[in-house]
Amino acid sequence: MENILLQLENEYLEDLKINEKYQIAWQHHPKLYNNMFMQGEGGRRVLQLPSIFRRIQQLISDKIIPYNFTILDVFCGDGLFLQSIKEKFPSCNAYGVDVYKTEWKAYKTVTDSGVKMFRIPVQKLINAPIDNPPDLIMMMNSYRAFKEGRDNKELESNSFSIPISIEKIDKWIQTNSKYFIWEETVR
Repeated sequence: MENILLQLENEYLEDLKINEKYQIAWQHHPKLYNNMFMQGEGGRRVLQLPSIFRRIQQLISDKIIPYNFTILDVFCGDGLFLQSIKEKFPSCNAYGVDVYKTEWKAYKTVTDSGVKMFRIPVQKLINAPIDNPPDLIMMMNSYRAFKEGRDNKELESNSFSIPISIEKIDKWIQTNSKYFIWEETVR
């Protein structure tokens, strides 16, 4: 899986050299979450992590995923969810995809913990099959926003040249993972 993520990241970085007009939705997020990180605020993450931990432990206990599972967090943001998961389940392989990758103040802390992050827009990711797909795909608050149709015009007009489709995301997730964690599954 790591190879395809690295390939997609390199393709995207090359695309940016050719077309600097790419804009990504939710451009205010790095500033918002960097401020929270600097102030030591966990935000929603603090409330969601215990449920995520229980869900993952249950999946391991039920032998749906192995103890050394692979998790891919799409729209991982600052990666702190993944860092917490990696700390709780040190045998896991944790990967994150976020177009803002290095703009997060937590980036070095997160990657130093063993999480691997890649700068890939979701529109590019969902157009690629993943060999050796992850055991878990996680997409927290962003998935809910797509499901509820929030910011749909903003997402289609300001995103990487291909519009985001929740149906396409769903199909990609079903094809490329054993289990999917999103906000609704951890309440």
